[in-house]
Amino acid sequence: MKTLLLALLLAAISSPLSAQDPSTQMISFFAYQTVEVPTTIYLRTGPKKFTALELPGANATPAVQIINPKGQIGIFGPPEKNAAGEEFHPRLGGIQCNPAWPKAFAIISSVKQDERTVFTGHAFPVSNNDFPEGSIKVANLSPARVRGKLGKQQVTLKPGEISTVRFQDPAGSLIDVIFQYRESKEANWARMISTRWPVPKNGRRLMFIFPDPRGKGMRAKTIPLRND
Repeated sequence: MKTLLLALLLAAISSPLSAQDPSTQMISFFAYQTVEVPTTIYLRTGPKKFTALELPGANATPAVQIINPKGQIGIFGPPEKNAAGEEFHPRLGGIQCNPAWPKAFAIISSVKQDERTVFTGHAFPVSNNDFPEGSIKVANLSPARVRGKLGKQQVTLKPGEISTVRFQDPAGSLIDVIFQYRESKEANWARMISTRWPVPKNGRRLMFIFPDPRGKGMRAKTIPLRND
């Protein structure tokens, strides 16, 4: 099963630098699934500056200031030279991200398309209002419908939907965490997670659900969100 969200905006192969001063935004990144090559992408962090980011990583990156013109984060490759000998970074894709969000989190994925790697992903706000301490944000990045139970709290997610869950059980107590998915209305619900968690007193977690790259249903991964 291919990585989802290919319908998100993908830009041209190369992108010249703009002479204007585009809007900037503080963003953390995480790559949940990428093809083997390349393992390094470049993000535009200044009018004439690109910063390398290694993919994938075990945890989210610290928040970095990214140029976000017109609500899209550009993802670029290593520097190349055009016919005139001028250096540029070829554009490999992009992620839609509302520039009005003070801070955001972007999940990156990629696929091989016509012998080149194309990057895309999904972004969401991570301010304390959108994502308060002691909560978990569940992102359904799969084409399946998902339902879950986190102690007393229940959540249902359509494909591509993201929801913030505030725990209803006392901090420190152990709760049942059960998640299931259904790929079609005719299919049965299949179990994806069945475990127990302690309810956090503080901190924030991100759970994202995505197609198993081995083609065996859906997988889930949970990571802590950095407070920087």
